[in-house]
Amino acid sequence: MFTIRKIRKSHKERILAISSKIWEGDDYVTSIFEKWIDDEKGEFTGIWLNNQLVGFGKLTFITPTDVWLEGLRKDLCLEQKGVGSALTKYYLERLKQEPNLTSIRFATYFQNYASIKLSERLGFELVAKLSLKEFDLNIYKKEIKKPENVKDISNKEIILDYIHKSKWFELFKNFITIGWIAYPYSDDFIAERFIKQNRCYGIIEKNEIKGLILWGKAHSKVSLKISFFDAKDNEKAKNLFVFIKSYAISQGYENIEAMLPDIPRVKKYFKENGFKSWAQEHDFLIYEFPLQKLEK
Repeated sequence: MFTIRKIRKSHKERILAISSKIWEGDDYVTSIFEKWIDDEKGEFTGIWLNNQLVGFGKLTFITPTDVWLEGLRKDLCLEQKGVGSALTKYYLERLKQEPNLTSIRFATYFQNYASIKLSERLGFELVAKLSLKEFDLNIYKKEIKKPENVKDISNKEIILDYIHKSKWFELFKNFITIGWIAYPYSDDFIAERFIKQNRCYGIIEKNEIKGLILWGKAHSKVSLKISFFDAKDNEKAKNLFVFIKSYAISQGYENIEAMLPDIPRVKKYFKENGFKSWAQEHDFLIYEFPLQKLEK
């Protein structure tokens, strides 16, 4: 029988041992452990079998009413089945006690067949397919000069006007991704997480935005995450990419990632500026648990 309880600081060594086998040792959990421990609203949860910690997961409130499930891990050296199912069922049962929930979601890669099969069996439904694109900064010419026409933009009104006219978030099903977390869209979120934190740059001509990029800080310390990108033409797009590549290198990042909606123009910009898929289009999947099922 499994035993499920909260992770404590004393469990760090075992957590990192399990994590070290994930993604060829490049798992972000090593850099987020303390933050997850200190999260009083959410829950960093472990699962034990015969007094051995065999897996863990994280329940996070990304807003006061929106839940994100992440970091589900199992010791890959063990053949024991049911770890992910037990943790997910535990979270769903726990969330029955939470008032005013508006969503329960998680994201996964299209090749994570076990996670997809498990979640669909438990009642989660696929709500969005996006395309993950990556640029490897290790092959980039580091002495590049930043373009002078790309500037910090802090005028909320013109930023939101440009974003609203773009189809980015409409085709994103009104999600804002920062890395592998999809937040519900709001103008206030744009202001708080991007404009006020100086992560909103663009090209302005005659008081009108001709290109705009927003990026956020995610769990990974090696990957910069683009959250919004659009431009009038490929020249403007190229200038924005030169800027963000140069900025990312100056901050010590090793790569840049973005989740793209199906906007052919924007996908063309990313392709022509060196961004590639890991395997295919529509590889980043967002799942949601219908709240009406939670009440049963």
